[in-house]
Amino acid sequence: MQVLSPSISVRGSLRNFHQTWVMGILNLTPDSFHDGGAWNDTGRAVAQAERMAASVRDRLHLKGTDFLLDAFAGVGTFAALLAPFCARVIAIEESAAAIRDSRVNLVWASNVEVIEARTEDALAVMTERPTAVILDPPRSGCDPRVLEALGRIKPERLVYVSCEPETLARDLRQLVLLGFFVMDVTPLDMFPQTYHIECVATLERAIPRSIILASTSPRRVALLTTSGQPFQALRPATIEEPPVVGVSPEEYAQAQARLKALSLATGARVRVLGADTVVVAPDGAILGKPVDKDDARRMLEMLRGKTHRVVTAVAVAEPGGGSVRDGSLSTAVLMRDYSDSDVNAYLDSGLPLDRAGAYGIQDEAFRPVANVEGCRLNVVGLPLCLTSELLADASGWFARTPSTGAQTVRRGCSYCASIHRGGPSLP
Repeated sequence: MQVLSPSISVRGSLRNFHQTWVMGILNLTPDSFHDGGAWNDTGRAVAQAERMAASVRDRLHLKGTDFLLDAFAGVGTFAALLAPFCARVIAIEESAAAIRDSRVNLVWASNVEVIEARTEDALAVMTERPTAVILDPPRSGCDPRVLEALGRIKPERLVYVSCEPETLARDLRQLVLLGFFVMDVTPLDMFPQTYHIECVATLERAIPRSIILASTSPRRVALLTTSGQPFQALRPATIEEPPVVGVSPEEYAQAQARLKALSLATGARVRVLGADTVVVAPDGAILGKPVDKDDARRMLEMLRGKTHRVVTAVAVAEPGGGSVRDGSLSTAVLMRDYSDSDVNAYLDSGLPLDRAGAYGIQDEAFRPVANVEGCRLNVVGLPLCLTSELLADASGWFARTPSTGAQTVRRGCSYCASIHRGGPSLP
């Protein structure tokens, strides 16, 4: 690993400096240490590295019986520091120079096996399942074949260490699609007063009934959280919206929900849930999110004092996108006769720009709705009653409401009642 470095200053050619011992355990030579800049006065980084090692150990829940895979082992940093807490460790590294140092660093560790190979090649032929994996790849991140192999091997726990946020985000997204859930991402300042921040991400293997929510909507995330359904939220891939002309609001919303779910499901190993909400104006026009404040004002004036419909469609796609189940609900909403000053204040808040129809039923300051007939959560953006039916088709899950234990019904929506009886406020 690159963060450990001698706590001395080195001047001149790195190749004139033969080796150093760090923490009394790790031997480093210039040939095996690829971040030349870190050979400057960075003694404080050693203390941070010790903290990082302790953090990784805690996140992997090592109990002394674990089989640990150190997938980018370098000079054996993690393998050396974590071997005492494992029954067995496999350390993979392709650099011959790093391998030489790792064999010195690990000479005392009889439970560590060092493999000289590219990580993607070694994992391609691995048949055993480690309980825990450490990924500390170069700045370019993991080769896609490494991630695919981890999706096949399915370790219980995984820690990804990275100093490059862009490739970390890219690889974490792929790991989620492959059946792992991100539990935590912790930044660690390895070199104070520099821009160099190391991130330690913790992932766990998803349990069988877990799903991916193809949405980053705070309202949908909050609603699905209340249900107890294990899920991870991912932004769906960019999709081309279906044409509005010639289709009903229900058909339009269902097409959108299916596209969102399938945009992730084709590369996923868990089910994906997509949802889309449209507001149907009194004249039948389909209203999505406003493009700007003027468009939001137009929508709010169109809906004021009148009854309109809100349609939310939900789609559940199987892994690989081979099949999709979907449906939609419609709720009648009567808007109050709010004033122009109410509209102006609401527009100034910026909230309308992120709402279909330019309003949110949960917006306490504006309180746009006078009455609702049907599922209230359908208006928020995710009818849990319909969601329960679609998920239960495949898993038998979601037989009870989150707070009362009552049987769910398609209409009458006991989920709405449970949310109003003390559930969390919605963003």
